[in-house]
Amino acid sequence: MGFVESRILSLDEWLTYAEMPEEKRPLVECYRFPTDQHLREYIDTIKVRTERQIKLLLRNFLPMGGSFGIDRDRLKEYSAREDFSELYDKYEYVRRLIQGTAGKRRHVWEGLSWVIDLLPRFPAEAISAIEAYNLSHFFILPDGRIHSLSDSVVLIRAKYLDIITEQNLADTISPRDFEFLVASLYLAEGYQVEVTQQTRDGGYDILAIKNLPTLTERILIECKCTRLPLRVTVARALMGTLDTYRATKGVLISTSIFTPPATAFAKGTARLELLNHDELCRKLNAVHGSQWLSDISRIIVSTKARIEKARER
Repeated sequence: MGFVESRILSLDEWLTYAEMPEEKRPLVECYRFPTDQHLREYIDTIKVRTERQIKLLLRNFLPMGGSFGIDRDRLKEYSAREDFSELYDKYEYVRRLIQGTAGKRRHVWEGLSWVIDLLPRFPAEAISAIEAYNLSHFFILPDGRIHSLSDSVVLIRAKYLDIITEQNLADTISPRDFEFLVASLYLAEGYQVEVTQQTRDGGYDILAIKNLPTLTERILIECKCTRLPLRVTVARALMGTLDTYRATKGVLISTSIFTPPATAFAKGTARLELLNHDELCRKLNAVHGSQWLSDISRIIVSTKARIEKARER
């Protein structure tokens, strides 16, 4: 088979090779995007890319287990060092390197392709696993493989975390159910959560509490399920409520956007956070996976049950 210079291929031409079975593919670099331009072009079109194609690229990018050409050079280098026995005891990579060449171990490099099974439900965990693998091996991985891990993270983030639903939640669920959807995010972060009664007028919808080493964090959360931009008066009202209830922080969450004065007001204080539609979607992606919208009823019912069970204790 001949060699194909991947850098001069168009994105579509390169994808044709990347989608070929490895045994039928000519010699072409498919374990990473050939250039940053190829990567940017692919990310710009991520919405039309299928999950099947994304996972196929990840199979190419993520190490499957085995060895790299650089391992032979490293074996010679480490074997000649006076502190070889110390290296062997200290680093798992050196241990795998020696055992692999001695026939006692099949792979010098542990496989990472298993993280694909975390998608689409747990994209944040998949990214964490890849970043931990990269951190552990950064100084011994070949440069190309460092880039392939980086490309994998960019792919997962763009497809599963940064994807924004164009459907406004105000058209999907009731304001009350929206409160429980928001509550699910804070439950996932380890907070004790109380959703206030519909009839109350206390200036907030959710109380989230977490005991930290130095203080007890008390967050008042106001939920606005609307298509209308939220004005600064709403932000000021929540800010005033914080002192009444001795809260450490306020969070104003909307299915819409905030007006510039509201955004400027929040930036002027360290105690108020604004979360608009797009930011909320990214947080829901991180906690519930990119398909949370189709699973929204189960999420809400489960959250109601968890809060009710905690209240009964």
